[in-house]
Amino acid sequence: MDDLVDNQDKVVESLKETLQVGMQSKSPKATHIALCALGLECDDNIAVGRSEDLELNFRSRLLTFLQNVLRDHAALEELVLYVNACIHVCYHIVRLAKTNLLMDNNNNNNNNNNNNEYYSHLTSLAGTATANLPFLVLEDCMDALPMSLCSTLWNQCVLVSQDKLCSHHLFPSGRLTLLRLCNKLLQKKTTTAEHGGISFVGSVLLFLAKSFPLSERSGLNLLGRMNVESTTTYEDQDTFEHQNAHPPPASNNIAFDKPTHVVDYNLYRTFWRVQSYLSNPNLLLGKQEKPLLWNEFLTSVKRILTAFEGHPFSKQSLDHAKAR
Repeated sequence: MDDLVDNQDKVVESLKETLQVGMQSKSPKATHIALCALGLECDDNIAVGRSEDLELNFRSRLLTFLQNVLRDHAALEELVLYVNACIHVCYHIVRLAKTNLLMDNNNNNNNNNNNNEYYSHLTSLAGTATANLPFLVLEDCMDALPMSLCSTLWNQCVLVSQDKLCSHHLFPSGRLTLLRLCNKLLQKKTTTAEHGGISFVGSVLLFLAKSFPLSERSGLNLLGRMNVESTTTYEDQDTFEHQNAHPPPASNNIAFDKPTHVVDYNLYRTFWRVQSYLSNPNLLLGKQEKPLLWNEFLTSVKRILTAFEGHPFSKQSLDHAKAR
């Protein structure tokens, strides 16, 4: 137990040194200093055990930070600093390990045994354990913290370190943990107004779209199941014409173009009826109804696109929308 406490103290001290010396630096020497403080500069057999100890130390020390945050939300800044340091250290360990492996191969091919001292004895640390550690730390944090703090941690850790988390050094090993983490966040219940719920969900979805390829199985509808219970209810013609005849007063704070025409009910109905085909594409694949429904769908889409192209937004409206 005393050895574990000592190791934890070494990790914390090394993280402080990493932040002071090499957090914003990509130089091998700055990272080498941090690795020496972590005790990772050793022979290959010991390095494997040290890699496992690193995960244990990181995650066990994390519990202390989480307890402090749950008692006092003001301690969140220290937690953010700790998580970012974890991402930084693990990224450079794996990066240097892979670089060392390439250097060893090149040296063997060139019969050159002059290795760079900053990359020595790191080859065995290029496994999945160290590369997956930042994602496990983030998952531990998101599981323990309420949604309001999860949103802050997401913005200040995940988005800030996105280039490292999504790099080829870390992402292949931690992609499943990252996917599980994002799914947990999306499943957490939050209201629209509370903690910027919609904005946070949109940020997570955008992060997933940027990180995972289009061929990712978790994002594909392999069984072709559709949510046919999702329906769009639109107004009838009488209600539509009444609202057009008595439009709500325009706000002085919104500088949109004044419409020069009124959308007729046929275009309005055509626009919303297309949703029935988009929510259930199987309607267009029926053997008997296919020709008729497919032609109706194409005609509706062409009419909608023609209406959009014939009434573009002005530069003033576009500039106002970008500035919001």
